Amino acid sequence: MDRPVDGTSFALAVRQPGHKAASSPRTRAIAGYRLVQQRYRIALLVVSSVFWLAAAPAWADGTVSFRAHILPMIKTKPELEKFLFETFKISDDGLGTRISDQAMPHLGGARTGPYAFQATWQGTEGDTPVTLIIDTDIKFFDRAGREIKNGRLKQAVSFQESFSSLDIEPPR
Repeated sequence: MDRPVDGTSFALAVRQPGHKAASSPRTRAIAGYRLVQQRYRIALLVVSSVFWLAAAPAWADGTVSFRAHILPMIKTKPELEKFLFETFKISDDGLGTRISDQAMPHLGGARTGPYAFQATWQGTEGDTPVTLIIDTDIKFFDRAGREIKNGRLKQAVSFQESFSSLDIEPPR
């Protein structure tokens, strides 16, 4: 028998073929506890997976064009437009938040802010890759053209966005 360095001893149990190990009430209790833990983990995994699968259509991102979707909003702020084009080289392809068919049946598939675009910050010490996050203020409208303010967005058939803020983050 080998002895560990700290002086304690240990035993090696060898089972003979066809021999069943004796199980004490404590061993059965521990095994039962581990089985309950395993079942709990599986149930938690299933429940969380169902939750995320149900929420995924509402949180999906969709591609947008900087020139087609963002530039018209930016043009209302000439100083910002000048700053962006003098400071950054912006990729035309970006991501926006996609509205799901379930959340707003008449606007399903439309993209809204916040938008994320990869860009290169052209600084005096060289180019630095960044992510530009463009936040917007959004107003939703019903069939009669009235702004929806009561939270019943399933009735929305159109929306209007305006520029809110610009965040510069590390590249994603």
